[in-house]
Amino acid sequence: MPVFGKSLFETVLDGLEPEEREEEDAGPARRMTGLGATLLASLSNGGEPDRGDFADLYSDYGEGLPVFPVDAQPPAWLVRLSKEEITQDLDLSSCKSDTDLRERRRSFARNNHPDVVHPDYRGPATIRMTIANRLIDDAISALG
Repeated sequence: MPVFGKSLFETVLDGLEPEEREEEDAGPARRMTGLGATLLASLSNGGEPDRGDFADLYSDYGEGLPVFPVDAQPPAWLVRLSKEEITQDLDLSSCKSDTDLRERRRSFARNNHPDVVHPDYRGPATIRMTIANRLIDDAISALG
């Protein structure tokens, strides 16, 4: 809706101080912030990125993540992929509240989530977690 023959955006722009406008027109290199800003600035100036500068940013990446041995043993649950078997593994009948069910989900995920198993077993882990999540969600809904 025009105000005094101008759009609201144009009215706001007219109200800006001249020094604020100069900062805005300084160009994209002046406004870059964040992790990739140095890389973008060096590339925009035609230079090559110094990859050594970024190595220290990832030095602690992976701390606490599982390390899988090359000859990892398959998990005991690898062949237990049916809804009935997963229902037995979850033992939801012993859960009396939604808090119990949510704790059971976390406990199950600690050993079955695709992110914590060897990459060779992520497919079956995904199937187990998908079924388990559905079973737990249904149980929470049934509690009302």
